[in-house]
Amino acid sequence: YTFLGDLDSYFFLRYARNLLQTGSYCDEIRNGLCWDNHMFAPMGIMTSPSMHPYGIFYLYKILHAINPTINLMQSSFLLQTFIAIIASIAVFFVGKRIMNTTAGFFAAMFLALSPMFLSRTLGSDTDIWNVMFPLIILWLFLEAFEAKSLGKKAILAGVAGLFMGIFSF
Repeated sequence: YTFLGDLDSYFFLRYARNLLQTGSYCDEIRNGLCWDNHMFAPMGIMTSPSMHPYGIFYLYKILHAINPTINLMQSSFLLQTFIAIIASIAVFFVGKRIMNTTAGFFAAMFLALSPMFLSRTLGSDTDIWNVMFPLIILWLFLEAFEAKSLGKKAILAGVAGLFMGIFSF
């Protein structure tokens, strides 16, 4: 059984557990605002949503449907692995678009085997989002830039903009 790597991981796990138990990441809602009553206890602090607890929650829902014995902490640990795979795929397509398939392969391999990348993907921390989203946005931008038809350019640029908005969340 694997435990999470640092305190931030348990912080986001608590938010994901709130999502699972109450449907909201908040500990409580005061005057229509979301409050975390574990920070600066006993007063609490107003908090804003983050993508990471939602990622943990939805991955848990998917994995739990496949394997009912999986728990929220395990899905929290595995989330970084899935995001790292997506980031490696995105960097493959960036390398392929810039040069060729071989360059894409080596770009993906270098990212996936980078000690800095690997050290920041273990333990359910949020750093992996800051690798995956820019790579996806860059890939979509390059595809939009190279697209032949105006419609395809507009759609790819719009999707890149959508991912920028999601990344800002």
